[in-house]
Amino acid sequence: MVLVASKQRGFTLVELVTVIVLLGIVALASTQFIGQGMNIFVDTSRRDSLQQEGRFVVERITREVRNALPGSVRTSGDCLEFIPVVAGSGHIDTISGGSIASFRAANFSFPNCASGSNCDFSGQGYRVAVYTVDSASVYPLAPPQIADLDSIARC
Repeated sequence: MVLVASKQRGFTLVELVTVIVLLGIVALASTQFIGQGMNIFVDTSRRDSLQQEGRFVVERITREVRNALPGSVRTSGDCLEFIPVVAGSGHIDTISGGSIASFRAANFSFPNCASGSNCDFSGQGYRVAVYTVDSASVYPLAPPQIADLDSIARC
């Protein structure tokens, strides 16, 4: 048997360098593609978060404005201004003489006021509003429709 020496085969240095360069280009392209996808995901998440915050703010403003004194909602510059209602009732007697200093109202539950007792509110900033329909009857906070609440006498 005769053994014939076979040619050794392999890769040349040029071929190896070419493969390394091509793999580098493919890797660079794929990382940029993945990076763009990640940037889109982050941007979408940020926008979704801002939308949720916006919905929360609008819902809260809506709830608070629903409890505003009729006629008190107005804008002042870039701000929304209103007077919140703490308690409500209906008045029993007609209010005559353009003054609401004293009148009878149907029973209602007022915060921080024990049931069955008279309550002193002087100096606490509470006011009574009667038949306010527009901002002219609310602002400035003065009679005839609005008066400071000094006390509630239970009948």
